[in-house]
Amino acid sequence: MGTFKVAYVHPAPHGRAERSRVPLDAFQNQPAGLTCALNNLVRSGTELVGINEAIELRLDPSFALQDWLKRQAPDLVLVELHWYVHTHGARRAARMAKTALPRVPVVMGGLTATAFSAEILLRWPVVDMVLAGEVDAPLSMLVQQIRSGSPLDAVPNLWRRHGESTIPPERAWCAETLDGLDHVDMGWLEHLEDFERSDLPYRNRWLLTGRGCPHSCFFCGGSRPGLARLFGRERVLVRPPDHVAADIVRLARTGVEAVHLTHDLFSVDDQYWRSLFDVVRSSGVTVGLANESWGPVPGDDLLEAWAATFDVARSYIALSPTSAWSGLAALASKRTVLNELFHALDTMASLRFPLHVFFLLNIPGETPRTFERTIDLASAILQRYPGELLRLEAQPASVDPGSPAAMGLTKRFRFQPPTLDDYLAVSSGEYVMSLNWPLEESNVDPGEPLGVMPAKPREIMALASRCPSFADRWRDLLRVAQRDKPAG
Repeated sequence: MGTFKVAYVHPAPHGRAERSRVPLDAFQNQPAGLTCALNNLVRSGTELVGINEAIELRLDPSFALQDWLKRQAPDLVLVELHWYVHTHGARRAARMAKTALPRVPVVMGGLTATAFSAEILLRWPVVDMVLAGEVDAPLSMLVQQIRSGSPLDAVPNLWRRHGESTIPPERAWCAETLDGLDHVDMGWLEHLEDFERSDLPYRNRWLLTGRGCPHSCFFCGGSRPGLARLFGRERVLVRPPDHVAADIVRLARTGVEAVHLTHDLFSVDDQYWRSLFDVVRSSGVTVGLANESWGPVPGDDLLEAWAATFDVARSYIALSPTSAWSGLAALASKRTVLNELFHALDTMASLRFPLHVFFLLNIPGETPRTFERTIDLASAILQRYPGELLRLEAQPASVDPGSPAAMGLTKRFRFQPPTLDDYLAVSSGEYVMSLNWPLEESNVDPGEPLGVMPAKPREIMALASRCPSFADRWRDLLRVAQRDKPAG
């Protein structure tokens, strides 16, 4: 057999010439869990080249994906459709691939592709196959079978088209270990350093630290029930701390200046992060670390050890209170106790940690009254934390493909599941997906009051002026909230 070449495409949400309210760089990062699957191809002798279309369009507005594919002349094209914001762009990329290379198979994969595997094959003739779920082993098997001209029936997780119908996978596959895989190398991606600087002024990368999620957030396709239903992932798989630490050191020695962890460091036991920090500290590298909390806030011991191990200026901690009302936070399976939160904020501020705080709005059960409590909590954080270190954001809730809401698994609230056409419309910028504001505040139990916050909503802009990056977002938030509130 001769050389076999695979071209991987992370699509932009839309083309440069298309008018859309969706930013061209929305969800510009590729899924960290895909890196090891692509590196498996390289290890088996496959020639691999990858492109991040949004990066290419930023570097060269005249970049044409179709021309790039023709120049590469691959034997197989992989089009990623993970986040739903790329639904329009992924279909567009597949069309370009088929136009440029009509005889070359086009394979789609990712969370959104998995949720709509059969429908994509039936409605998008430019897609030949969908590789659903986790693909570390299935992708290598697919390439091997195509390369040898062998039947594809035995390839797990593979959906195929057969006339006017589809052929589902004969068997499913889900990783039992993440050991022995390369989660770091991305030398196959064109303009890698530009990709690493795409969202921050210094080189940074996401690193896979596990698979699965312990939470059941109703809106998230990566939640525990969603991954169980779509991917067959029943439990959280966590990489050993020394393996993660070794990868952080490896990235730092290639010039990466900050590493983002895919799984919450605050949710594991103390021995895990202590072991990880010890390995990094003993290596002598200088690198920042970013962590998004899925629930608990960090303790003082962890924060002080972090500051002694990593470059704090190029680190950040992201917290997600979800809502200032405990009843709504429980719906999202996240509970944040205010006194713990404020204590952690004080410690982080003393150590000069950059802080990102994300609020999710318009979730089921939210009312104008509970929304005001969210504003109160946001204003309290603005008062308490140094503005130059703070990034405070809020966005309306939407429903991911494969989420409990999209699959009808929520018990207290019922949703009309979004369709593939809905995600196409949202990703092309035709409209914004959000949940409707409840009409009746009496439908929900207000729960226990959170106590008196120091600032009222009308004072929020004076506080926000201390944190300019937040001010414009909050103005927009208040306008949206006022527009969506029911009359009276």
